[in-house]
Amino acid sequence: MSITDNKALVARFYEAFNTDHADIFRTILSPVWTDHPEAPGQIPGPEGLIGVVGTFRKAFEGLHITPEQVVAEADHVVVRIRLEGHHIKDFYGHAPSGKHAVFHGMDMHRIENGAIAETWHFEDFSNLMT
Repeated sequence: MSITDNKALVARFYEAFNTDHADIFRTILSPVWTDHPEAPGQIPGPEGLIGVVGTFRKAFEGLHITPEQVVAEADHVVVRIRLEGHHIKDFYGHAPSGKHAVFHGMDMHRIENGAIAETWHFEDFSNLMT
């Protein structure tokens, strides 16, 4: 796949997250997709991500991820992201604040055979503690 194709594939990842269309994840992720690191209790593969997305969407009403910068080289696509939503339920030990929450993160996706094979990520949830 070309770099343009890889970037388009990764754009669908965020589209799936924002629209809550789990079938997109099943289409764009390798059946043996690996998440680095996994969330507490996350099962491996696409179904594990679908569960994590569900946890996010329950905790943050109106959850939306905005890709702010995308950089691609060979089979990797790196995305700086902005996540936001109204924090209404517990989120991995963070009690609901009832406030609009904004946090940032970075993802790196590795593409193999036309699918996302691995994702490395980190998010800064420090503002949820204030």
